[in-house]
Amino acid sequence: MRGSVVSVNRGAVQVLHWRGRDYETGFIKTPVDEPVPVGPLGLEGDEQANLTAHGGLHKAVYLYPREHYDAWMRELALSELPAGSFGENLTVTGVDEGELQLGDVLQVGGLQLLATEPRLPCMKLSVRFAREDMRERFSASRRSGAYFSVEAEGIVTAGDAIERIHVSASGWSVQAAFEVLTNMSADLDRVGSLSEVPWLSDRVRGKLLARLSP
Repeated sequence: MRGSVVSVNRGAVQVLHWRGRDYETGFIKTPVDEPVPVGPLGLEGDEQANLTAHGGLHKAVYLYPREHYDAWMRELALSELPAGSFGENLTVTGVDEGELQLGDVLQVGGLQLLATEPRLPCMKLSVRFAREDMRERFSASRRSGAYFSVEAEGIVTAGDAIERIHVSASGWSVQAAFEVLTNMSADLDRVGSLSEVPWLSDRVRGKLLARLSP
């Protein structure tokens, strides 16, 4: 697996207004041209509003493939869609959720990132795109992107090369994990198997274990 960083994106927490409500969110990310230091909790200068659902050691960096953008523009009838539109820190090429395994390690510029789990759809997707159906569309698309923990701190810049330097034996691709997590009728043996993957955040593991409870 080889690719490159198209864009490095970060943003401050801000308030979006939609359908009569205010939503505090760090979803809006914009590209930056300069090199960005990345530590255990993510990109320097980046913020998250809801730290129970985003951010933290297990979800320090969110990566989203640029290849998905054309499909989204067709599906949503958009003429343009800037990098960072899905709240990702790194817009990339050459990384596919069907091939990327939980536990894989990517060398991204001066960083080493470990794939921990897929991104799950939340209300902020609907707020960002001003579409009530955006969460359902995101689930159906299987275009989840992936969260990463930081294995080795460093600097990331647009144009940096991406290379997979460790292939996990987890047996779980990011896409397969996404399908189980978003399908409440998934086979319970698969739910149990996924719950044992050591890199998941406590929140996601808890959701899986709750489905196993009688």
